[in-house]
Amino acid sequence: MADAKSSLPRSAKRRLTRVAVRAFRSHWRTILRLLRHRPRSLARKRYNAFEADTPAKRRLLARQFYCVAHAEEMVRLSEAEVRDRLTAAYLPAAIQFCLDGLFSDDVREQEKFMRSLVKAEYVLVDDVSDWANFGATDPDWRGCTVGSYPGRIYDDWYSRTGEDCHPQFLSVMYKSTGEPFSKEEMEWIASSVVSTIEAYSETGAPWNCSAEADENALYIFASEEDSRPRVDSIKVEIQELPRSQLLQIAREIDLIITIKRSPKRRRSPRPPIRRNDHLQKRTPVLASSRVKRGNQLAKYLSRSVSRASKSELVAASLKVLRWKRLDWDEIKRLEEKMARIHGRIKSRSRVPGTDH
Repeated sequence: MADAKSSLPRSAKRRLTRVAVRAFRSHWRTILRLLRHRPRSLARKRYNAFEADTPAKRRLLARQFYCVAHAEEMVRLSEAEVRDRLTAAYLPAAIQFCLDGLFSDDVREQEKFMRSLVKAEYVLVDDVSDWANFGATDPDWRGCTVGSYPGRIYDDWYSRTGEDCHPQFLSVMYKSTGEPFSKEEMEWIASSVVSTIEAYSETGAPWNCSAEADENALYIFASEEDSRPRVDSIKVEIQELPRSQLLQIAREIDLIITIKRSPKRRRSPRPPIRRNDHLQKRTPVLASSRVKRGNQLAKYLSRSVSRASKSELVAASLKVLRWKRLDWDEIKRLEEKMARIHGRIKSRSRVPGTDH
């Protein structure tokens, strides 16, 4: 790690640090002049750039960030104070990315990139491999991608899943001012990450997100929930059902298999992500609106589904759940069917006259 740090040219590090510090002070002097003439103009214009799970919370964060008192506080910082604040935050990662990344041979692009970071609301470090840098006194940012957030194109959390190709990711978020995150902001950001991914994910999988603060850095870890425990729970419940109820579950599984074998699903194209829109989950559109109920489950039986014994139905259902990979929509569909069946069983098992 020390070798990686020493390999960076000291003159380039000093130059990029100086560019960032001067751009920071110039930017906030401009912001202060604008706010003194029109106090709420920037908050109204830029509220969608702030990360929270509702528009009202984003507006609140924007008013706190773009207000005269906060701008005056930033302007009063000396060059040394700005340098220390940014160095304790995202500056080392940004310099590493500048000298090792796309701008390794272009001095103008390097300086332009550093100026863009201090003018943004957040700075995000992506492609973080593990938690090794959490709490480290000298973090290693080799191989990471640094950029302002939200960016022009790569500006949403769903894109960081590789459009459902990556079941988890770890990113580090900073405020462009190097200030720490409040506990309230951490909760809002974690909720926003989950809601954005689930709204645009095509797998229907639920996601979990945790946000851990390390001084002025926020480590955001998001992961897709594992479906195997839910399927295992369904398997256990299937074995406990009487034959009459098991037959209903078997027919539901039979229909799911039939739909899987039907013509390929056609989905509407993913609309562009607009941060001020209400997030609504898109539902898949089947290529054919009429799907015939086949008897696919009979392939695992020696007779038709309606004539099979309980042990045969259990064995066939478990075999299907073991070998057929169900997506999250199908798992939820089976869980809802199971819940309805359990409700009917409980209502029939009551003894008349015992309820008061």
